[in-house]
Amino acid sequence: SVRDSAFVNLDLVSNADAALTIAGSGTANNLVADVTARDNAKGVFMREGTSGATIRDSEFDSNHEVAIKASGSSDNEILDSHFTGQAGEKTIHLTGRSPDNVIRGNVLEDNDGPEYAIQVGGESPRTVIADNVVRDNDRGGISVGTADNDIVNNTVTGNAVPTTPSEGVGIALSG
Repeated sequence: SVRDSAFVNLDLVSNADAALTIAGSGTANNLVADVTARDNAKGVFMREGTSGATIRDSEFDSNHEVAIKASGSSDNEILDSHFTGQAGEKTIHLTGRSPDNVIRGNVLEDNDGPEYAIQVGGESPRTVIADNVVRDNDRGGISVGTADNDIVNNTVTGNAVPTTPSEGVGIALSG
């Protein structure tokens, strides 16, 4: 497992799967900063058994499936990054057993996926979604489908389905 490492100032473009995958039980406390992930299937994929990643000050542009996905990964931070032009289902997606994450200070705009820009599902409680700008995304802003999460001080505006603008949702709570 990879621990306490930094992945900084990388330009990750046009990879068939993920630009960066964080995997392996016990892989923890890694920093991803000042990264550009463009035109990949996935930007950053945090797999089951990993924890404590900090992704910050990065650009995610035109990735095809998802910009950041945590599936069974906990205690991660997604901070101060910019997301635009994602064509996949979601822009940031927490799924599986992915508790105790922080999504703070990001700008998610003009993403074209058929689902929400930020989606917290599965068993992903105790997630903090704060101080983000979520605007002009094609389906909706934020969707939370599990209990015990905090959504505070976000600006969520202009999210709509292009063919049916009345169907855009700012924040959806469902379980």
